Amino acid sequence: MSLKETLSDDLKDAIRAGDETRKTTLRAVIAEIKKAEVPEVVEHRIVAGDSWQSVAAKHDADASQLAGSYGLAVDDPIPERDENSQSLTKLVVPLPVSAVTDDSVQALLVKQVKQRRDSIDAFNKAGRQDLVDREAAELRVLEAYLPAAVSPEEIVDAARAVIAEVGASGPGDKGKVMSALMPRLGGRADGRAVNETVTRLLDSAAS
Repeated sequence: MSLKETLSDDLKDAIRAGDETRKTTLRAVIAEIKKAEVPEVVEHRIVAGDSWQSVAAKHDADASQLAGSYGLAVDDPIPERDENSQSLTKLVVPLPVSAVTDDSVQALLVKQVKQRRDSIDAFNKAGRQDLVDREAAELRVLEAYLPAAVSPEEIVDAARAVIAEVGASGPGDKGKVMSALMPRLGGRADGRAVNETVTRLLDSAAS
């Protein structure tokens, strides 16, 4: 079962159980997944000689899907008028959508986790313990779908390996290290903890 299917099944269980926190959190995640499945579109101004294939190729789109969105086959010519008999001067081209995979869902969950942690920090500073508690409860729901967090020692080991691989020698190389390190940790570590570790190691390397 895919992670997307697991989330959907768990939402149904949460609804049946009357678990409001779990229900609200999972609904928000699933809504983001559905949003990622909706293709973005671009407008293409029609010029002489355009065909479904040439327009699709220009925008890295699917010619059959593009023609089908106008109720036509890919071998049909682009019509001169729209369904309202108005001159057709532009095409709305749906762009390709990446398939939703467990990795892409996990990336979305990592983003949601970061949002909750940032909110907890903000609400703590504002003295809103009620909102801190709500965000913390939602955070626990999200974290259950992510791989086990790496230990501080594992972060240090991974950071040292990346520093050696990219040849980092001081604080000025932090961006280069972080961009290679974060994907390797795969959302299993808090970005702030990783940042602090890399900063400390690079400061030591420069001294």
